[in-house]
Formats: sequence, C-alpha cells, structure tokens
Amino acid sequence: MFAQRHPQREHLGAERGADLVSATPHPSIPYTRPNVNTAFSFEPIGFIRSPFRRRYTAPIQAETESQLECVIELLPQKNFETALRDLSGFSHIWVLWVFHEATSWRPVIQTPRDGSKHGVFATRSPHRPNPIGLSAVPLVGIKGRRVHIRGGDMLHGTPVLDIKPYIPDYDSFPQARGGWTEALAGRPQTTFTWSDLAAAQAAFVTRNSTVDLRDLVERRLRLNPLPTASNRIEHVHGDSFILASRAWRIHYHLRGHEAHIHRISSAYTSKPTTSVDADLTADDAAVHRAFLVWDADRPA
Repeated sequence: MFAQRHPQREHLGAERGADLVSATPHPSIPYTRPNVNTAFSFEPIGFIRSPFRRRYTAPIQAETESQLECVIELLPQKNFETALRDLSGFSHIWVLWVFHEATSWRPVIQTPRDGSKHGVFATRSPHRPNPIGLSAVPLVGIKGRRVHIRGGDMLHGTPVLDIKPYIPDYDSFPQARGGWTEALAGRPQTTFTWSDLAAAQAAFVTRNSTVDLRDLVERRLRLNPLPTASNRIEHVHGDSFILASRAWRIHYHLRGHEAHIHRISSAYTSKPTTSVDADLTADDAAVHRAFLVWDADRPA
C-alpha cells in the first residue's frame, strides 16, 4: 500500500480497515514465493497512427502542450466500441503500449537531458527488461473504434496494450519529488532563431518527407544544446556546434541560451557501405538526393 498517508486516500483506511494499510503479510498466512519463471502473454488491443515514423523523430516524452494528434485504432470484432463507453467524459487518459523497436535492455542509461548515467528504472528509456511504455495524454475525441489523442510520443504502428482514464483525485501528486530531474528544473530554456537559409532548408525537408525538421531540431536542442556522450552534438570551435540527426547536419551557434541555426547540410554520399547511408531507407535517400540538387541550384 502507501508508506505515507495521502489526503486523497485517507478515507480508504476507514472504509476498508486499518489492517489493510500495511503491505506486510499476516504471520498466520502462509507465504509462497511466486514462480519467477512465469511468463505472461498479452495481445494488442490496437495500434497507433502517428506522424512519427522513425524513432529519431519522436519526442522522448508525451507533450501535453503539443497540437499534434495521434489515433489509437482499436481492433475490430472485439467489442471494443462497448469497452470505450463513458471514456469520453475524461479529459486525459493513460495509454499503455509497447516499445516494439527496442531489441535489448540496459541496466544503466545515459539520459539526453543531463548526459549522466542513471539506473534504467529511474528513467523513461525504452531499453527496459519489459519494453512497456506509459503515456498520459489529452483525449481529443472518440469515433467508433478510433480514440483521438494529442501530444503522444509513440511511433506509427506502436502496439497498444491498454487504455485507462486519468483520474485527478488518484493520479495527481503536486508535491511529488522529481529525483535527479529536479536539478534540471531551474535550467534556462533554450530559445531559437533561424537564418533565412536554414529556415528554407528545413522547409524543403519537411515538404518532401515525413519529418518536420524544424520541430525535430528544436526538440532535440531544447533537451540539451551542449555535447554529451549520447546526443550526437559536436563542438566545432568557439560557439559553433553541429547536431547530427541521421544523415542531416544542423549547424548552429550557441550564444548564452540562444541557439542560432544558420544552415543545414546532408552527410549523404550514396555509398551504402558507410555508417551514415547504411541506415537510410530508400525514401530517406531520395529526400537527401533531392535536397542536394535543390541546395546546389538555389540562388546564392
């Protein structure tokens, strides 16, 4: 149960009996250790339709202020339409889902926000013993088997395991401690300016691909604009830095807390044996080729 009394739950002791407050089994009750080799099998109840097609394009956390919409499309012939009854009265929901592209887990994770190493259970990393994700998101609406949400951080095609209502009386803890993230709370937010060239280059990429490159760059640099061992930022010299995002290279100056994006380049070389190009899909490569032609032909 709960180690500390919570004002929203104090009535539970009176209703259920004070003996339920302790999680320690009664001495007279035999205790049998669960079988640690027991496996549980779950089937998805549906899948996510999302604008994020690749891992590097997705936010690292659900963003409740984002206006981007995702759709949870529940499976047919399961009577899930009935299971959604009364959910529309809630403003937010919990979505339980699978990190389906995570292939391994790590006990220690280097986080992008501070560049430090933390135990995986103290992070939101997808590289977990059981790759399960949990997001609290605004509920936009329900149409048949489709649940429309906003601000999701799931990839397109993500399997969904469950949906639960977010209940403020039970799920909100305003006085909760934030552990290692509290040290980041007072860090000034990075602001952004874009040169006309960089803005035009980002717009070209966005028009010709599924990646909103400007949004992606600002989300990445907002986490931490300085180099760490894992965020693929290179310090060139002085206030000049380069952010690598797949084969895109974003060149920027960092002046105080303002990042000035001055140009974008492509590291695409059409040599699939290189580490940069080997990870590109055919569609990615086509966008890079078109970008290189367009960028070379644009007026100086």
